Amino acid sequence: MQVARIKSPKQNLNSFALEKTVMNTTTAISKLALFSGDYDVAITGCAARTSQHYPPIAVFITDVAAPRFGSYVYTIGDRKSGETFATVIHESDADTEEMCRNMGRVLAKKFEVPVYTNINGRLDPGSYQELLNHVIDRASSGTH
Repeated sequence: MQVARIKSPKQNLNSFALEKTVMNTTTAISKLALFSGDYDVAITGCAARTSQHYPPIAVFITDVAAPRFGSYVYTIGDRKSGETFATVIHESDADTEEMCRNMGRVLAKKFEVPVYTNINGRLDPGSYQELLNHVIDRASSGTH
């Protein structure tokens, strides 16, 4: 069964949000206006946890003005030690790669699932925290 619904914006930053659920997987897509530019944010994850094994969260952030493929990082956490381990799948500039690693680390610890993070285009480090808060808010609202 496929469900699609348009949500009203929670914040002024979130001008459009679409959420789709297909076979217990939810994808939330939104547009986010930050100081450094406009971004499309897509988060995919488990809509409802039904077992002790949870599928990973995938986060894709794209600068609307940038056509290049940026950093893509896979992060997994160790529940016992609290450590996270990241593998760079696709390299980009050092700043974007570090933001991907950090976002994956934060999400893997918070939700205790593996995380794929992808940032395409250029993201100003000053806008990173606002973007991270947006991703955590969207992921916490049922997209995991």
